[in-house]
Amino acid sequence: MRLHQLVIRNCALFVINLVMRYVVKARVKSNREQSLLNAINTGTLGRGSIAGDEYLHNMMEARVNRDGVATWVETCFCDPPLAEEREYWEEYFDCSV
Repeated sequence: MRLHQLVIRNCALFVINLVMRYVVKARVKSNREQSLLNAINTGTLGRGSIAGDEYLHNMMEARVNRDGVATWVETCFCDPPLAEEREYWEEYFDCSV
């Protein structure tokens, strides 16, 4: 193996290690359900965020249990975790679940 191949492989591994995935559990605020659905349907959920359409993807993959708690996997590059996403989610969700 050549040195440049080793360096490229090590860099790729380093980048992969920076990506974190978090299981998020939150309950939709009772007065925000329709607003959340509208934001999803119009594609405006997360507008202005660096994460782009990741919010829409998360909602398409989210599951809601019998107690009304939504669960989804969030891909995050932030330190601290979910720093970018939190303001968008807290508009619609109680994240203290």
